Amino acid sequence: MKELSSDTYRDARDTGKVSLLCNVARAYLQLSKEDSVIFYAGQGLQLAQDIDHRYGQGICLATLGGIEGNFEYQLDHLLRALKIFEQINDKYQTARTYDVMAGVYFNMKNFTRAMEYFRKAYDLYAKIHDKYDLSRTLTNIGECYAILGDLNKAIECQRTALKYYEEIGDGRKVATALGNIGNCYHSLHDIGNALAYAHKAVRIFSSIADDNYNYAIALRDLGRIYLDAANDSSGVTLADSLLPAGRAARLAKAIYYFRGSHAVYDRNPVFLPIDISLGLAQALEASGHHLEALRYYKEHMQYKDSMLSEDIHLKVATLETQREADLKEQQIELNRIQAANEKKERALFLISIALLGVIILLIGRNYARQRGANVRLLAEKAKLETANKQIAEEKQRSDDMAVHLQESLVQKESLASQLTHAASMKSRFLANISHELRTPVTLLTGMLDLMRTGGKVQNPRIGEQLDIAYSNSRRLQYMVEEILDLSRLETTNSRLNLEIKDIVPVLRRMVYAFETFIENERLILSFTSDRATGIYVQVDELMLEKVINNLVYNAVKFNTPGGWIKVVTAIAGNDLVFVISNSGSGIRQQDLPHVFERYYQADTNTAKAQGIGIGLSLVKEFTVLMGGTVYVDSSEEGGTTFTLQFPIAEKVSSRADIPREPMVVPGEKWEHFSAKQTVLIAEDNVEMRYYLRQVLGDKVDLIEAANGREALDKMADTRVDLVITDLMMPQMGGEELITNLKKTPAYRHIPVITLTALAEGATKIALLRLGIDDHIVKPFDASELRARVYNLLTNLRERRQFESVPSEPDDIPLESNEAETFKERISEFVLARMKTIDVSVYDLAYELGMSERQLYRFAKRVTGCTPAQLIKEVRLQKAYELLVSGSVHKVEYAAKQVGFDDASYFSRQFYERFGKRPADFL
Repeated sequence: MKELSSDTYRDARDTGKVSLLCNVARAYLQLSKEDSVIFYAGQGLQLAQDIDHRYGQGICLATLGGIEGNFEYQLDHLLRALKIFEQINDKYQTARTYDVMAGVYFNMKNFTRAMEYFRKAYDLYAKIHDKYDLSRTLTNIGECYAILGDLNKAIECQRTALKYYEEIGDGRKVATALGNIGNCYHSLHDIGNALAYAHKAVRIFSSIADDNYNYAIALRDLGRIYLDAANDSSGVTLADSLLPAGRAARLAKAIYYFRGSHAVYDRNPVFLPIDISLGLAQALEASGHHLEALRYYKEHMQYKDSMLSEDIHLKVATLETQREADLKEQQIELNRIQAANEKKERALFLISIALLGVIILLIGRNYARQRGANVRLLAEKAKLETANKQIAEEKQRSDDMAVHLQESLVQKESLASQLTHAASMKSRFLANISHELRTPVTLLTGMLDLMRTGGKVQNPRIGEQLDIAYSNSRRLQYMVEEILDLSRLETTNSRLNLEIKDIVPVLRRMVYAFETFIENERLILSFTSDRATGIYVQVDELMLEKVINNLVYNAVKFNTPGGWIKVVTAIAGNDLVFVISNSGSGIRQQDLPHVFERYYQADTNTAKAQGIGIGLSLVKEFTVLMGGTVYVDSSEEGGTTFTLQFPIAEKVSSRADIPREPMVVPGEKWEHFSAKQTVLIAEDNVEMRYYLRQVLGDKVDLIEAANGREALDKMADTRVDLVITDLMMPQMGGEELITNLKKTPAYRHIPVITLTALAEGATKIALLRLGIDDHIVKPFDASELRARVYNLLTNLRERRQFESVPSEPDDIPLESNEAETFKERISEFVLARMKTIDVSVYDLAYELGMSERQLYRFAKRVTGCTPAQLIKEVRLQKAYELLVSGSVHKVEYAAKQVGFDDASYFSRQFYERFGKRPADFL
């Protein structure tokens, strides 16, 4: 047998020592003994570095990264470990390190980054076919989706994890996955599925003898579902085999399962059931058992208070236990002394019979000893008093500590409130300054556009100057929209309108929209699809367009004449990759990590680089919201490359795929009016009034007012057919002006358009409820404003023609109060049956107790419309409100919500009424 050399033996010994130190460190990590982990893992790391043992170095670093409490310390060691495992191509340890890093980000509440690392771990586990780690990672990804609000994806992940757990045969994990799926369905208000999965989880946990904690949680979740179903007053939740009909029966179920959870808690006192007591109290209170509910409310508050004072109570309990032990020892000593004395007394009594003298002597000695015992008893009593005093002082210190802790909590809550207020103030500032900028931007862009398109420019230099001015005004408008996008992102988290799109044509259209701009800059554009045609991706098209516009604009802005811009789409695994690169100036290495940070601007003197530091931040946040990722790579000499990556989706057939006939848009025919209509403009900005004269002056007669009060004064002397008003004006604002118009019978019929920079949905809804007919947000298109004015004036003319028809002799007399009641009843009837397509005039007449002929005359006198037109008007007004508020995200949905079966017909009717297509609101 060949003997080992001394060097080989020493290497084997040191390698084994590294492995032993790593194992000891990991064992201490399981016991949460951080000092021991640092000692043994540090020793192992030092030895592994000395002998260049790469695997051992990675294991020691990963173990140090597992010490919780300091996120920066953990990530530093885990990143070093990850680099080593990737270099030695150890897929399993690489996946484990990704897994731990994801957990660190999860604890940091950075759930997007956590999901990114969980996905990387999942991909590696899939390659090495580790089903247990694969299913566990899927469960974690599902939890991230649930926290981020994407409950459908969370359910998909949990179901896949459930399948793996069933294959493995791990009953505990199967029950946990079932409970997670049930909670997701509960959050989606799908009570039927929530109950089905929750019941399965309870059945499995009930068969596991040593897991009272999870069994109690499963019972509690089932009680919550029944409680929410009982409190659901919408009528949407229907009875089925697991959910009885009636609120009382559902509350009984909730109480049953909450009691079961509470009973399981009694068998497991380590678990603190704060929400179990609270849920049981709420169910009992809803059932009318108020006294018993009060008991569990008190129990809930006791458990809640105990979390704050647990340490204090523990210290007091320890001191009291020690005091009782001391008292017991002292009592034992006293009993021993007393027993000894009694024994001696009996002996002396017997001896005294024989020897009187000895008795006297012994009595004297006994007296002395008794006196000494009393002295000792007094000394012990003094010690007890001192101990009691110390206990009282310790209790006072504990009470002071509790007060200090309570004050600290109040200070933290105050600080959190201040931070929230500061964030709100910042968002309000961004919105306000953008609103202030919108009016001058509208004037600048609109006037320049009128000058460029209104006629031929004789001087070529003036034409070039106008083009430059117009280009810069559009750039200013783009910057204002960026600020508004930012304020909406911070206040509403940007509502998504995700659709599955054939992505390459969409990207090609967005990129080639810049073709003329790129050619004017003397750059070469190329677009390559690289076998990525026919690929479908789920995106918000409007949000994606903002992302692509920003990246293409930057590629042009930071380029030089004669350079190139390359766009490539490709497939990488299950993702679609979109790459845009340019040959211009690159990004410095010190600036590269910060390009996606909000408000960050590189220190450069290049004129093109000037901006506000928002664009790339929005690119990153919009991409992440759509489920994608974005990366940047650059060098100062070789240009910059941005890479977008989105998961590929399956094509879903829908009505949107069916080709439709193009919608024929009717033109404006101002000559139909017998005389020029009169439009009053209430606007305090002089330049805006001038611009509106340029847009409408050749079509209508204009009356101008600087505020609402002046508008009312001028309307008293002049007949007005339509009012256009701003909202924020001195003396009397737009809302007060509209309120005065709608409560005055002489002005109530006049259509009103609000023209303002306030674009929030809540503002639009509030104005609609005041009674406005249309709402236009600055900046606006001049042709759109003309179309809306024309439509409203046309509708007013038709109503006046109806009113001019003589009444028949048997018409019903109409008072103003009766007219208002009549209109309200019609609106209530139509809105209550809005989704029913075949609402007829006969149904309306029957509801109002009239004949169809009486209803026809009555409706014309009150509204100027026939009953059929009135039904359509109520539906269109409701559709307008739904689209403005963002309650629907597709034209087909909006049409069905208000009773139109044909979306194309609905779009035509909506355009004729409001001068704007429904799709313009989406």
